[in-house]
Amino acid sequence: MQINVARLQNEFPDEKIEYFDQVGSTNDVAFTRVQQNPGIAGMVVANQQTAGRGTNQRQFYSPTSGIYCSIYLPLAPATVLHPGRVTANVGVIVAEAVHRVFGQPLGIKWVNDLYLHDQKVGGILCEAVSNDDNQLIGLVLGMGLNILTTTFPQTMLRTGGPIVEQANATQVTDLLIKINQAIQKKRQTLASDAINPKYLDLSILQDQWVIIDQVASRLTGKVTGVTPENELLVNDGHQLRTVTNGRILRWQAEPLNDFD
Repeated sequence: MQINVARLQNEFPDEKIEYFDQVGSTNDVAFTRVQQNPGIAGMVVANQQTAGRGTNQRQFYSPTSGIYCSIYLPLAPATVLHPGRVTANVGVIVAEAVHRVFGQPLGIKWVNDLYLHDQKVGGILCEAVSNDDNQLIGLVLGMGLNILTTTFPQTMLRTGGPIVEQANATQVTDLLIKINQAIQKKRQTLASDAINPKYLDLSILQDQWVIIDQVASRLTGKVTGVTPENELLVNDGHQLRTVTNGRILRWQAEPLNDFD
């Protein structure tokens, strides 16, 4: 979708703001900017991505009916990064900004999906940037939002949907401003901040029965929360399991014997 680039730049005069009608991946561009100019903060926004990425390098469908943004921040080499916390907190920031601008109550599906009711409407992808000496120099916070997107590839595991039925450039610009304002307020501590307590309130998996694909096996159980590092806690009926990765195949409020 189109935005007001001049307004965005005026709002953040000390940052490098770039807008592309089409780009491979906003995260890739932001990653390169950090490597080229360590110490500089900025934002890469696109109307469309041709090589958008999600978790585990999965394709992130990115047509012109959405907005795709990667905010990059410099980090000191001595920074202790907690990626799970960052992903959770950025998810809360985006969900709250969407609610303020569009009035829509988004939920978060572990680990980085944004949902409106039973439809996926966005995703978060946070990536650390290191220099040639393997020292941490920056953080890229990527987000893709299906503002008006109504058609999706049949290969998607979950049904996608739009955030709203109508939106304009002013509203989308407002959304990006609110997201970046919230992130900039946290820029000095974002890498290590504890998970925002609102995260569990927004979690659509809390107290749900789930099936998780863990490549070599499947785990079924009830979600009881997350660890301080945003690992999923699942009671499988015998013990409390800590899940660090995996794909949520299904979730529901009823007990496991109601699963097909």
